Amino acid sequence: MYFFEPAFRIPLTLLLLVLIVPVTRGYQLADGTPPAPDPPVKYIFYWGGIQADLTAENNFESTHQLTPAQFRQMLHHQPFLWTGNAMAPKVSFRLEGQPVTATRGTDDYLTQIGPLDEKFGQAAAAGKALHLSGLQLEGQTTGRITFLLIASEEDAVSAGGSTPARGSRRKASRNATYSYAGSTNTQLVKKVIWGREDIYDNANRDYFSATEFWQTVRQLPYIEWQPYTESGPVKAGVQFQDVGQTTLSLTARVEPDLYRGMTDNLQHYRHLVKPGAIISLTLHTVEQHDNLYVKTMTIVPDNDPRLALRRDRDTHTLWVRWGSWEESVPNLYLLELKDDTGTSIPVDPPLDLRRFLSNNEAPGMLATRPEFRIDGYPVPDMTFQLHTPYRTVTVTPDQPMPAALPDSVDLEATEQLMFRIDSLQAPGYHLPLLSLSMGFITVSDPLRVRNQLPSLLAAPGSVRIKLRAPVQIGKTISVEFELPERAKAALSIFDQDGWNHHTLDTDFPSGKNQAVLTPKVALQPGTYFLFLNTIFGVARQEFLVN
Repeated sequence: MYFFEPAFRIPLTLLLLVLIVPVTRGYQLADGTPPAPDPPVKYIFYWGGIQADLTAENNFESTHQLTPAQFRQMLHHQPFLWTGNAMAPKVSFRLEGQPVTATRGTDDYLTQIGPLDEKFGQAAAAGKALHLSGLQLEGQTTGRITFLLIASEEDAVSAGGSTPARGSRRKASRNATYSYAGSTNTQLVKKVIWGREDIYDNANRDYFSATEFWQTVRQLPYIEWQPYTESGPVKAGVQFQDVGQTTLSLTARVEPDLYRGMTDNLQHYRHLVKPGAIISLTLHTVEQHDNLYVKTMTIVPDNDPRLALRRDRDTHTLWVRWGSWEESVPNLYLLELKDDTGTSIPVDPPLDLRRFLSNNEAPGMLATRPEFRIDGYPVPDMTFQLHTPYRTVTVTPDQPMPAALPDSVDLEATEQLMFRIDSLQAPGYHLPLLSLSMGFITVSDPLRVRNQLPSLLAAPGSVRIKLRAPVQIGKTISVEFELPERAKAALSIFDQDGWNHHTLDTDFPSGKNQAVLTPKVALQPGTYFLFLNTIFGVARQEFLVN
């Protein structure tokens, strides 16, 4: 028998070392350069309008500034965590030491909203800092987020600070806390009944008890279309604006099973249905987004005397003209009521009407005494206070407007002037806490609508711009649009909860344009909005991701 004998022999100890020692991966490439390091792990935490990017470079920490109202809105939305590959099935962390969990596909977070809002949301105030800690990322890695609460733009203006975004020649008056009457789009529908209209007379009321709200919202809305209108699918909405200015919206198609699911979900927000809350019931078409109906209900205690008020019997219309500013405020009760203890209770909510004009309009405006009318009749004996950056003065009926601008003021060099009229008094009427705020600013290029979902949905359209339906190609969205001239514009993708998944904000040439949008996170199945936000107006398209 013959054996093959190699030309050289390997010592047994060396052979054992070769077989036992693991192979080292730190080899060089063929050109002598070391291999590229693994890409850094990046987590993205979403909570309401907050998007926190957490990486090893920032020690998995993030800080965000938001107003108390934005913080409360955040609490009313379920948090999500992107792990770099997919959404985490469960998110867990501590907010100021209180454990919070949110499991996708379950209602576990919804059951925590009430306690979170009562403990943190209702106590939220500018100047506070709240800490989110122990955000479970992977293994022993945790994230930390700090929320710094700051004053809102409205608070800054009312306190004499800076105005909101500058540059608009004329901003619409602001009426943030006023609840409007119910209205029906009679061009499309003949009648809308939501709740027991025969008992509660909803169309002529502003004030309702919490019990009446629940009795109304549990009823499926009835819609009677105009004979020349083709009926279609309709979506109902319940929008909350409570005493802390927190906005929350729930929607569902007006179909028995889907609508019942929404009303069941409303049970998680019972803590918002309390005296002082303002809740709007809305109806709109699913395909065309036509507004069909809106009814605002202000919640008061069960024994509140305001429950007896009726719009068609008890209200007045206040009309104001101040220089070029003309404003009509309907449905004001202009009276004072008292509760069982004799304490005065407000009937008309506070009104803050605002307008912004260019500085060159200031002298003429401030030299003109405001003109007031109630139900069309002049009210010449109105007394009010005028607040200026230089002094505050009470103006009685027999006085002309005082000199509001010192001779030394250079209007062209002044970036901003704020004036306010408030403390209105007229014999025979109990006027609400009404303020007329006039801002004079140095005008630059007009600004677009604020790039947030509520503002974009409410913005007027324009025939000067065109936005075609988007085309989804893999993970990208292809968009075609037209502009009448070169301008700055923003293309944005929002979901129905108001989350901004992508924004492209840049200058575009006139004529036809094409852009490709690549959201940071793959769009989950559902309905989305695409907006073209320009100085010429806003265009939108709704699209579905399967």
